[in-house]
Amino acid sequence: MPEFLCQEYIAKGELVELPSPIGAREITYYLIWLPSALRQVREAHAHQTLLN
Repeated sequence: MPEFLCQEYIAKGELVELPSPIGAREITYYLIWLPSALRQVREAHAHQTLLN
């Protein structure tokens, strides 16, 4: 998602930036999940793995 659409949610702490594992980055990505998507085991696992 573009950063300008996420600013409000980042400020509230509802979204967090995933740091780049290697050096500086040029593009920032934000991932969102609808609560209904997290009912799927694979989606929930991917979500939890990225948060950890």
